[in-house]
Amino acid sequence: MALTKEDLQAISSIMDDKINPLKEDIQSLKGEVGGLKGELQSLKGEVGELKGDVQSLKGEVGGLKGEFQSLKGEVGGLKGEFQSLKGEVGELKGDVQSLKTEVSGLKADVKNLSDRMEILEIKQEITARKLDDLTFRVTSMEYSNKKEFGKINDQVETLIAVLEAKDILPKQA
Repeated sequence: MALTKEDLQAISSIMDDKINPLKEDIQSLKGEVGGLKGELQSLKGEVGELKGDVQSLKGEVGGLKGEFQSLKGEVGGLKGEFQSLKGEVGELKGDVQSLKTEVSGLKADVKNLSDRMEILEIKQEITARKLDDLTFRVTSMEYSNKKEFGKINDQVETLIAVLEAKDILPKQA
């Protein structure tokens, strides 16, 4: 069966009706593919940046691991120092106990010395009173002696004057 020109044109028209929407779809898909290729390039750039970030983070993690190891070492050292200080504290507690015992003995000595000091203060007070009494006596005697010496001096001057007047003693200039 041979197809006529009209049959062919009808088939061509049907095909055009079916092909044209497909061409449009193809054009649309080509546009989308172009957009997706752009997005792909953009994502590749982001992936590159993320790879850089990952490398940077790996470096930071490595640094942090080093710091962690260093801190672990410091903690170990501090633990040793803590144990040493703990030992020193134990020794100091023993020293404190020993000193407490000594202080207890010294307190008894201080009490004894305090009692003796109180006795000495009483004796000092008694001695001060006796000294005040003696000072008063000496002052009284000095006053009394001055008075007596004054009288005697007056009597001697009178005697000298009388003896000089009677020419028994030569006159003094």
